[in-house]
Amino acid sequence: MRKALFVHFFGLKYVYGLGIISPMNSILHKCEQILQQMQQIQRMEHGSLQAQTRPSARHPGQDRGPYFKHQVWEGGRNLTRHIPPEQADALAQAIEGRKQFEQLAEQFIDATVLLTRADLSPDVKKTRRNPSRPPTRNHQLRRAIP
Repeated sequence: MRKALFVHFFGLKYVYGLGIISPMNSILHKCEQILQQMQQIQRMEHGSLQAQTRPSARHPGQDRGPYFKHQVWEGGRNLTRHIPPEQADALAQAIEGRKQFEQLAEQFIDATVLLTRADLSPDVKKTRRNPSRPPTRNHQLRRAIP
């Protein structure tokens, strides 16, 4: 697989073999990459996983465990499930998958907002006077001349 060579000039990105990519195309490409990464995540789970140990009644100074506890907020309540040790790694990976998906979703939202703003903004920005500041002297003179 050949890596693309990028050269930046005047706010545009030139990719050898593809030509000039506008900033909009760059954002669209980023969105596609994010969606592909999201699609790779196979398992997700809400909540958190904690490992706990308990003091041993038979052997003072030694701990028993680890015991795993999965906590999730559902229906306005914090629910707790005890997880067998052999399932803890898979559950931890699913929780990390959800966290990664949420981060990617936030990146996708940010990129889509940039695209939306670019679509909505005119090509030439108008300068607006700050209403809290008094008008400039030239503006006052223009108003005074009929």
